[in-house]
Amino acid sequence: MYDLTSHNRKSLHFQTALLEASDWSESEVDRVLTLAAETLGQLRLPDIPCPLDFYLEQSVKPALISQNIYENQADVIINFIRHDAEFVRWMMSAGEK
Repeated sequence: MYDLTSHNRKSLHFQTALLEASDWSESEVDRVLTLAAETLGQLRLPDIPCPLDFYLEQSVKPALISQNIYENQADVIINFIRHDAEFVRWMMSAGEK
């Protein structure tokens, strides 16, 4: 069974990590999240299936950095995407009741 409390606690951890990576500036976090959302919305999925980690490191991270998002901020965003991917995998594997 998936631990939803742990999932939510980790989500809060990533929010705090992004705030720390942004020198505790909420306006910087807002800027980064806006740019990240726009960037992720424009990225294409690869034509050939590949592992998520490969896609995140080879496509997503460079795209985020090209938008003036610092590498440590991009790393937090990528780790959050991985975290949410675990939740999605769990949801898809859970049968309907």
